[in-house]
Order: sequence, then C-alpha cells, then structure tokens
Amino acid sequence: MSLKSFMVLALSVSLVIGVSLTSGCVLGETATIEDI
Repeated sequence: MSLKSFMVLALSVSLVIGVSLTSGCVLGETATIEDI
C-alpha cells in the first residue's frame, strides 16, 4: 500500500473516530438532561 493511500485511510479513520466521540458526548449530555 502506498504512503498516500495510507494517509488517506488514517485521515478517514481519525475523522470517523472524532465524529463518533462528538456524537457520543452530545447524546450523553442529552440523556443526562432528559434524566433531570
């Protein structure tokens, strides 16, 4: 696998992880607010 494709893959993975963490935090805060 070439270096360019590896960097694109790494960027995609980091982007997916970032979105997952962000949405997880938002959902967690929303659930906490609903519990109150």
